[in-house]
Amino acid sequence: MIKKYAHLNEELFTEKVYRDYAEDLLERMTNPYLDDTIERAARDPQRKLGENDRIFGTMKLAKEYGIEPVNMAKAAEAGMKYLAKFAKVNV
Repeated sequence: MIKKYAHLNEELFTEKVYRDYAEDLLERMTNPYLDDTIERAARDPQRKLGENDRIFGTMKLAKEYGIEPVNMAKAAEAGMKYLAKFAKVNV
């Protein structure tokens, strides 16, 4: 996103803002008082694993800008495994 929107010269698309956002997100995700479940985060896996949605869409954008989406590939793998397990339960 930083590279894609660099031409806008907006503070929102800077490494510092993204780093701060990521740190805040990790802090919220690991906060035991928020009681956010894996089940809620993994809800609607077929949509989230869609070609242009959260995971694969982000991977495509990264590749477009010469970034190897290693961590997103791990997320995709985990999502596909979850989806396969989910499909077996609901057959």
